[in-house]
Amino acid sequence: MLPILVQRLRFRFRTAGPLNPWMGPAVRGAVAKLWKDAVCQHPHAFRETQWTYCKGCPHQASCSYGMLMEPDPPAGVTVFTGQDDAIRPMVICPQYPLPSDARIGDFWQVRVTLIGQRAIAQAAEVPRWLEAAGRDPQRGLGPERIGFDLVDRDEHRTRMELPLRISDRVGVWPHLRVRLMTPLILRQTIDGKTRPILQPRFEDLLKASLRSVGRLHALYGTALPDATFAELKAAAASIVTRHAEFHERWQYQHSNRRQLGAQIRWISGWATYAQVPAALAEWLMWGGLLHSGTNRISGNGGWLVDASDSPAALPNDWHSPWPELAPLTDFGQANSVATQPPTSLHPPDDFASRNHRRHGRFALHTTRNRHSLGSPTTLAKSPDTKKPAWNPQRRESQAGE
Repeated sequence: MLPILVQRLRFRFRTAGPLNPWMGPAVRGAVAKLWKDAVCQHPHAFRETQWTYCKGCPHQASCSYGMLMEPDPPAGVTVFTGQDDAIRPMVICPQYPLPSDARIGDFWQVRVTLIGQRAIAQAAEVPRWLEAAGRDPQRGLGPERIGFDLVDRDEHRTRMELPLRISDRVGVWPHLRVRLMTPLILRQTIDGKTRPILQPRFEDLLKASLRSVGRLHALYGTALPDATFAELKAAAASIVTRHAEFHERWQYQHSNRRQLGAQIRWISGWATYAQVPAALAEWLMWGGLLHSGTNRISGNGGWLVDASDSPAALPNDWHSPWPELAPLTDFGQANSVATQPPTSLHPPDDFASRNHRRHGRFALHTTRNRHSLGSPTTLAKSPDTKKPAWNPQRRESQAGE
């Protein structure tokens, strides 16, 4: 079993200014610089040259920043090809979407998830450095360096125990809904070219969950049998999409460390899948709670699994105080007939009714995309689907990495 600690941090804005709807990388960047400068044991001159990144640093074992933000694989752990960079045992996830403008006195939240005993031992670090970043006039959020104060926090501890075989859980969910709660970035390689997945099938989400949750177990717990992954992938390939509504989006992002900016492409939305075995549903739930896909440390790739048509509800609500996250064992009750997904399943204020919406000096580009069972799932070609032109003069439009 892999121990997990979730912290819910509540902040209040001290100053006002424009915000992007998704500030995950900005929040991570705001805390990272202060934290690293305070604890790095290398001379300052080498931090911007030889040790810009922490990979291979001899002080990793005693450095809270390196351990959580840029870890090397633990000693003695087998690392497979393509996994030289260890998956982070932490996620810093601000609420999404944020309002277009921060107003003094308004509240907002950040959820910090720590996985494994070593990460949990550093539980005080992220709240400490987030609070420091909010009070530092040279940090804060966005180009206006929006300040904020830590108001309160609560914690929830649980342990993750996953089924290793389909037969380990009894029952099938007739209709299982997945709601993306933060931007999701998934990619696949086709004919040697890497392409984004804009309409994820169940097996795409399940594979992303297997990669993140499986690697977390391998590095910070006990490695799971290879046969588990093969069986789960084979079962996921037969799951049918009943209805889906995903939206493609673009948002400008700037990296202070690399001094580079780019338009980042992601998706948001929801889907309903039919006849999902209980074991697959449980893996998918943990993949969303611990985040999956690209840039998960900044909160990308979080989703909720919803089976509200069954008396055995999944305990993964993000909007109320953290519920019990005990391993799910009651999937066998999922035998009732599902109804059409209600409108409440749409991501909150997802901006999808517009192709373009401005947020102060920021631009959010969206493309609406619907499909249902039997209809095409590829992105229709239209002027709205083109990548927005990048203006180098906007390089300073968002702080953080």
